[in-house]
Amino acid sequence: MAINAQTLLSFVVFISVQTVVCLANGGNAVVVVGTLGATVQLPSPRGLSPEIDSVKWTHKSTAQKLAEYHKGKTEYYGTEEMRKRVTVHRENLTLQISDLRRTDTGDYRIVTDLQDGKSYEILYNLTVYERVSGVEITSSLTKGQCNGTLTCDVKSGKPVRFVWERDTVNLSISQPSDRASLSVTLSSNHSYTVFKCKASNPVSDDSTEISFQPRDYCVTSPDARTLRAHSALIAVGVSVPITVLAVIIIIGFKISKKKRRNAADPSPPSVYCNITSTEAKQSQKREESIYTGLGEHANDTYESLESGKYRK
Repeated sequence: MAINAQTLLSFVVFISVQTVVCLANGGNAVVVVGTLGATVQLPSPRGLSPEIDSVKWTHKSTAQKLAEYHKGKTEYYGTEEMRKRVTVHRENLTLQISDLRRTDTGDYRIVTDLQDGKSYEILYNLTVYERVSGVEITSSLTKGQCNGTLTCDVKSGKPVRFVWERDTVNLSISQPSDRASLSVTLSSNHSYTVFKCKASNPVSDDSTEISFQPRDYCVTSPDARTLRAHSALIAVGVSVPITVLAVIIIIGFKISKKKRRNAADPSPPSVYCNITSTEAKQSQKREESIYTGLGEHANDTYESLESGKYRK
């Protein structure tokens, strides 16, 4: 007869043979996960008890009978390669599969027949995963950009679940997939920013991180005051050289003009001498004497002319 969900839960096991976690999925199958290359065990629901007549293990997905226990003896079936990897532990009638392959993924049925004619069946759903490795983050950000996209990928272990963190704060959790992307915006107010990508599947996990110095990437727009200051600096930087150049041109033009005028007028230059104050005074006295004498002579002449007139 079939085993109900409550009975199945009682047989859920956690087996540490490098590998395996068994969980009930709420149906008639027990979910088992195994690691590629490791070992998994599928327990019999009744274990070894006197009332057991036989136990059969079958890979349901391929309809391949793997082993059968009957009256203390175990027979193995299938390919030679499979028989080398399958073992039934007599002490508890647990089926062990070693060196797991991806082809081992599928459903396994265990049927236990009791001597009283009753039958118990349990179904295992096995999924074989590769260990997660080679987690890598690629970035579309370039110098001068504040916005971009980060992409996280793995070399092995797909599909995996990705978790993004920014400075230890969780940002997003993806559904199992081959890769995951994250849109990011940097801020020049932060001196250092770290993004971390964690990749995991049911058997392993791995992570990596990437860091940014936002001030090296993000160029923010300046405010009006900054723009005015920059404009003033630019204006000063441009006007000063122009002014200096104009002065140089004017001075050069004047010098050139003077040279041309001197070349056109060959007359000797005027010679000027300094006259001392004493010499100036003596010259002034001589001029006064001359003017005085001329005045007296003119008066005498006038008087003579007047007297002659009256005499007539």
